[in-house]
Amino acid sequence: MSDFTLNQVLRYIQKDWSIDWKNKFSLGGIILYIITATFIVFLSFSNIEAEAWNSLFWIILLFGILNGVVKSFLQESGRRKLYYFQLVDPYIVLVSKVIYNFLLTLLMALITFALLSIFTANMVDEVGMFLGVIIAGSLALSIALTFISAISVQGQQSATLMAILGLPVVIPIVLTLVKLSRNTMGLVMEPTYKTDFLILGAISLILLGLSLWLFPIIWKE
Repeated sequence: MSDFTLNQVLRYIQKDWSIDWKNKFSLGGIILYIITATFIVFLSFSNIEAEAWNSLFWIILLFGILNGVVKSFLQESGRRKLYYFQLVDPYIVLVSKVIYNFLLTLLMALITFALLSIFTANMVDEVGMFLGVIIAGSLALSIALTFISAISVQGQQSATLMAILGLPVVIPIVLTLVKLSRNTMGLVMEPTYKTDFLILGAISLILLGLSLWLFPIIWKE
């Protein structure tokens, strides 16, 4: 990637951050959802087991991501989309959106992990490996949901379409992440995390390839 292209990506990411910072209710709503969900878990489970903790972590994070990423391309609609279409290469738009949503997803995952550890207990034995799972999962989910967001914004009910299209795509990713995180909690007697990481990486590469191939067509619509 050339320096000029890198500068464009960074500027586009900065633009998205500026919009979200001005509309603080959007980010605030996502954080409030995570806090509320983890507090409900605290009130509902007096003694939560590791299996339930693991599942609840990814469920809370998944729906938080859906609420956060659904707006990715809503701000590029109408005349603003036409303006960016004339100035910015579609690949710049896609890469910057993936990076920005990855950082947002990673932030939500860390907040969820911290809150669950505070409200319930830290069930993770290997924290370093669990953070690696969070990073890999955040990247895979951001690639999948960014592309789904680009498709769903073409419809009238983008949030509904996002859920319909997004859930079948992210279910294999989430199942792999649940299995990986079970390794970090000592719930798997024969760890197969290397194979699971390869599967997660393969899913991410396939989705990224499809996104790079199809997004320019969608961007022109």
